[in-house]
Amino acid sequence: MTEKNTDTIEFTLFAEETVINDTVKIIASIDAIVTHGLTEAALKENIKDMVKRFIKETKNSAGNPIPVVWEFSEMVRSTHPSGMEQLSLKAKTRVHESDNFALTSRARDVSTDGMNITSVFADTTPTAEMIENAESKLRLSIIEKTQRELAAINNVIGVIGTGRFHLNSINFDNNNSSAPLLSNNRSIAKTASMSSYGSIFSDSENDGNIGNAVKLSMRADIVLRRASSYC
Repeated sequence: MTEKNTDTIEFTLFAEETVINDTVKIIASIDAIVTHGLTEAALKENIKDMVKRFIKETKNSAGNPIPVVWEFSEMVRSTHPSGMEQLSLKAKTRVHESDNFALTSRARDVSTDGMNITSVFADTTPTAEMIENAESKLRLSIIEKTQRELAAINNVIGVIGTGRFHLNSINFDNNNSSAPLLSNNRSIAKTASMSSYGSIFSDSENDGNIGNAVKLSMRADIVLRRASSYC
């Protein structure tokens, strides 16, 4: 009588991808006093005019100038000690890294009595789209490595036993967790882990800018299986 047994090979693969981000998210905190007789429309126009004077335009990845688009949020209204209405809000935009300079002094220059940019924060984190694209590359890189490993293993030892090894599962992970993420030849990927934010020079000879960079890493636990027989 011939019975079947399952041979299993398990190993781990890693991949890294560096995301270079040449944009910066600018977040400006604004405080304003609403004077008597100032309409809502006029108040909004005054705020828009101030941030446009703060950063009016930037440039795209091709180096062409484009207008800056500001978004406003977190608006809070309260009563100032003088009895007038006080307004605070956040203004956000994304600009080319070349516009990330002297933000505090530039904010001070465009502030006026009763309307001030009180603080500015520059966030150099890559965008969600950049991270997603990098994660996609990492997954594809690991899958390609898996295919090469599988072919090499079958070439060396696949003739032993009753058949060739096949891919059973790929467990993508970013935190060295051993919790299973898939079964039945299906795979689900977690977000790749980030490490070491920094700045690096662009590799383009025509671009002297310094790009904000983050290295993403992803690991995957691979399981190969084949059916073998014995009497």
